[in-house]
Parts: sequence; structure tokens; C-alpha cells
Amino acid sequence: MPCGRFRCGFYFDTLHAMDFEQLLKTDKYQVFLFVCPATMPFSFGCHPWSVVNKSGTVSRWEVFWRPQEWETRWGHLHKNFYAQQQGITKYFFSDKYLWGSSKLLGYIEGGVGSLANQMSDFIESSPQSYPYCYTYSLSVPTATLM
Repeated sequence: MPCGRFRCGFYFDTLHAMDFEQLLKTDKYQVFLFVCPATMPFSFGCHPWSVVNKSGTVSRWEVFWRPQEWETRWGHLHKNFYAQQQGITKYFFSDKYLWGSSKLLGYIEGGVGSLANQMSDFIESSPQSYPYCYTYSLSVPTATLM
């Protein structure tokens, strides 16, 4: 799937912060899947992340190819490194330039005991259960949480 602004006729729509805030529900469990272009020179691919809403408590979860210095990280696994819908850095050598746009691919929601509840629990248990926290490879599927 192309991730750039104009690749193969695919336009990268942005979801404005206000629109995203309107999707959040304080009485539901929700899991959102976002993407943005990957850091150059890999920007032909997509960088995915999950945003989890547990009845109003919102967190962002993702795996980076290079561990970043951050208080809530476990190797390559990071929690809340960027704002919920902020794109990642464009260049691996600079934190100054970010992909401003992200795309919401989809989301699921539900109440207690729902699939959304189970998914949010699964994602939030990743620091203990994700086997590749301290390993990263582009050649095998270690780079996604779901």
C-alpha cells in the first residue's frame, strides 16, 4: 500500500486533531490504526502505529527501527513518543522535520469484554509479552504490534 502524498493515484488524507478528538469516546474501548510514510530512505513504505483508548485514557504504541531515548520504551517498543496522530521523523539524522500527515486506516470500538477491550489489553501488555522488544529486522515481521 503506498503511503506518500501522490503515489499510484493514492492521496494521503489527513485526519485533523479536532476530527480525531470527536471519535474518542470516554465510555468505550477503542483501538485505532494509523500510518504515515516511513523515515527516508524507507519512505516508500508505511510506518504503522496503534492508538488505544481505554474509556478515556489514550495512549500511542509503536515499534521504531532505532530505539529512541524515552521514559516509556522497551527496546524498540515505544509508548506515547509522539502525539496520537503525529507522523514520525522524515530523516533518521534529524528530529526537526516530521511527516505532518497521518492516515487513519480504521478503528474498532466496544464495551467491556468486546474485541476492542481484548485488543487494547493485548497492546498494553506488549512490554511484557511482545517477543521482539529488543530485536528489529526489516526482513522478518518484527516491526508490527498487530
